[in-house]
Amino acid sequence: MKGLLVLTALFVSVFGKETFEGDQVLRITARDEVQLTLLKDLSEMEYLQLDVWMETTDLSPSVDIRVPFTSLQTVKAFLETEDIEYFIMIKDLQVMLDEEKEQMLSAARATIYAFQDMLVAENPNLVSKIVIGQSYQGRPLNVLKVSSWPLWALSYN
Repeated sequence: MKGLLVLTALFVSVFGKETFEGDQVLRITARDEVQLTLLKDLSEMEYLQLDVWMETTDLSPSVDIRVPFTSLQTVKAFLETEDIEYFIMIKDLQVMLDEEKEQMLSAARATIYAFQDMLVAENPNLVSKIVIGQSYQGRPLNVLKVSSWPLWALSYN
């Protein structure tokens, strides 16, 4: 039973992840109060599943809305019918999120590599770095060897 729960949790975590593939972020600009009201009504239509990122203010008559791929044509047709200006800020949200995630992972790897190098530089008699191969992506697989003995003491006959 416990194994079934673990398998279910794993299945949900892998396949239950929400993606934003094909979703776009539109910057919509209202020219008057009528268009502002239309935009408010549009954003409240639950079946469209719109996500308002930035609402209009006195300083900015623009609104940024994430539009799911399934609602994209409906929303664009509505805006064009009502002669409401918009432009695409983000063409595919998932692509942008994937790029950002890779940048964050790359920065984390660089931090780890720098920390490893710092440990070796500050403790050359205790710590050594050994590259034992490469990952599938071509990154070095580093191992830190920590010893209480000086490295020169290990080469005895």
